[in-house]
Amino acid sequence: MTVTAKEVKKMLKEKGFDTRKIRVRVEHFGYGSESINIRLMDITLNLQKIDDLVCREYREVRQDEHVQGEYLEGCNTYVRCNYDEDVFDLAKEYMYPRAKKIYLELEEKDSNNGLDIFENDQFRAVAFFKDRVITLMSKTNEPGFYRRHMLNSIDDMTEALVILESGQTF
Repeated sequence: MTVTAKEVKKMLKEKGFDTRKIRVRVEHFGYGSESINIRLMDITLNLQKIDDLVCREYREVRQDEHVQGEYLEGCNTYVRCNYDEDVFDLAKEYMYPRAKKIYLELEEKDSNNGLDIFENDQFRAVAFFKDRVITLMSKTNEPGFYRRHMLNSIDDMTEALVILESGQTF
């Protein structure tokens, strides 16, 4: 399957996304494989949703039926979706004061008790200072949904808040 950046952007536009803030590059490499690289230029775009849509539509990775976990070489389509580095850094700069306040509050408590730092319809995030971790728990009873993010500094807290506020999970 040969995909073009134009096709990917057209599909995203049909799904309701403003593609002026989405950069798509398709690279072709060995044995007919290709890589769809998507860079989001706006932090308000839902990275997870875009990644899921593009993967569902275009991702194709053939696995060896005889050896579990082995990918067959050639004719695979990989998808990579990320925020632009500069955009992510600006979002972190904006979120830093809030992250610092939460981190210092946790540090002051210095206990095993958690502090709710984020909540939406799908999940809630709780930070634990003693364990140095942010735990993400499902509110929709999704089986097996439980994620952790290391919390060793204010920067870790800032990054986690940006990821959560942009509609992603870690």
